[in-house]
Amino acid sequence: MSLSCKRVFILLFLTLAIHAQEQKRVAILNTEDNGEPSLEFTDLTYLTDRLREIAGNMLPEDKYFVMTTQSIIDKMGSKENARKVCKEATCMAEIGRKISAEYIGQARLGRFDGNFTISMELYHSARGNLLVSFTGKAKDVSGLEAVIDEKAPQMFGKMPGASGGSKTTPVAPVVAGGISGVQSTGRDYEFEGRKSYLASIATEPEGAVVSFNGVPDSRCTKTPCKLTLAEGNVRIVAALEQYERADTTVFIKQNNQNISIRLKANFGVLEIKPAYSDGIGKDEQWGLSINGKVSSFLESKLSPGKYKVELSHRCYETLSFDAGINKDKREVFDIATYIKLKKGGLVLNAEKNGEPVSEPVFVNGKQAGETPFSGSVPLCAKIEIGKNREIVNVKLEYNEKVNYTYKVNLDNRLGSGGIGDALGGLMGGSAGGLGTKAKGSLKAPSARDIDMGSGDGSRSKAEIMAVVNARMPGLRNIYNKYLKLKPGFSGKVTLKFTIAPGGDIVSISIVSSTTGYGEFDTAVKNMVATWKWKVIKSGNTTPTIPFNFTE
Repeated sequence: MSLSCKRVFILLFLTLAIHAQEQKRVAILNTEDNGEPSLEFTDLTYLTDRLREIAGNMLPEDKYFVMTTQSIIDKMGSKENARKVCKEATCMAEIGRKISAEYIGQARLGRFDGNFTISMELYHSARGNLLVSFTGKAKDVSGLEAVIDEKAPQMFGKMPGASGGSKTTPVAPVVAGGISGVQSTGRDYEFEGRKSYLASIATEPEGAVVSFNGVPDSRCTKTPCKLTLAEGNVRIVAALEQYERADTTVFIKQNNQNISIRLKANFGVLEIKPAYSDGIGKDEQWGLSINGKVSSFLESKLSPGKYKVELSHRCYETLSFDAGINKDKREVFDIATYIKLKKGGLVLNAEKNGEPVSEPVFVNGKQAGETPFSGSVPLCAKIEIGKNREIVNVKLEYNEKVNYTYKVNLDNRLGSGGIGDALGGLMGGSAGGLGTKAKGSLKAPSARDIDMGSGDGSRSKAEIMAVVNARMPGLRNIYNKYLKLKPGFSGKVTLKFTIAPGGDIVSISIVSSTTGYGEFDTAVKNMVATWKWKVIKSGNTTPTIPFNFTE
């Protein structure tokens, strides 16, 4: 080869190399079909080739180079990598940088209302932002091609330096003389910077995790939030547990722009309707567990699926069932349909002065028999005995038999008038004869003496004291009656009891006593157990109160 030929060859090679460096690579990845059933690979390849063809026609050759399938495969290492490495737009910018493409895009197909949908997005690889995009829908592949033919030229025409239509070589007019063929070695400077605006991002409901163009932003980890975004299209993805993932593209165009995204629910509701047999245990809430996890709500939002549900209560048999939850559906379980009381066996006897006596027995306010009594009784039932319905403080055991003997007190048999009233009535005289004048006194406890103990504090000390003060005369009568049987005794009886929201005392015990007179202490406890308070919405109150008896 002659020296002159070598020089020409070297000059041509350098010219081509400089030209290649000036061109910006545009990579159009293989079209992905996210619908079912998926299109054939040949159809997807045809749509991809059509996009590349339009890009080649619309973009000037001296500024852009549309990469071929083989060039993309060469950059990625294999055809399989090129097909699988990126199936979401969130990572396309990273792939664009990997294959040295200044711009990268991909079309994705889906299904909606029986039609094909197509979404084409073109990203700037270095900045990672969405540059241009288009969407459309069609009945078939031919319709998708028509959408591409209509919208792809408009999309590629918006790229910097692109022509408004397809490339044609104009025919230069014939001129006679004059200057022609003038060229410049420089290039037009293209400013690629964009304005930025403050945007407020909100979702309904709040608390969604958001990303922008596929990248989380530390300034906006959860909605609502504010941050600065560059002018142009921004793809926002919002995700919240039990709601469908929202994927939307918003054009940022002004300052203080408000962007609100409504999330679609992806859950159903399980509603538990509580019930109680004859009001037993109504002061205690049913316990609920779902798939072994305790829940404090009787109405639960659950993702679609199957769940193991268990309901438990101290007074009732445990209920368990399977619940199938569907999106936007409500499943209701009514406990009343399946409720069953827990029971235990009770053998109840009554004695007076060591001798058995017959006394009426009441269970939950209804007479169930008389002593000696034996039968099945609900665990949480209120058991009373005698005409005065004294409370029987017996602890029943689940599915077991309990024996209990009730000691009849003198006060229970004589009624509120005591010995004097009873004899006075028999003799036709007035009550209080035969030296029965009351002489005992009872010191009313003060608010400082009350220990409110456990509970949610729904009742105040003032409310407790109002009832205590009103009932003091009854306790004083009890003391005077027992003074006639055991003159001179005195002391302090401290009681602890629990008041339910309904106003009844559901449990009571003697904490301590200095009277040395057990029958009197029991009579005081039984009297206090009948006291009632006003009804409140919720919460037990458990006070401890001392009562001082002095002759």
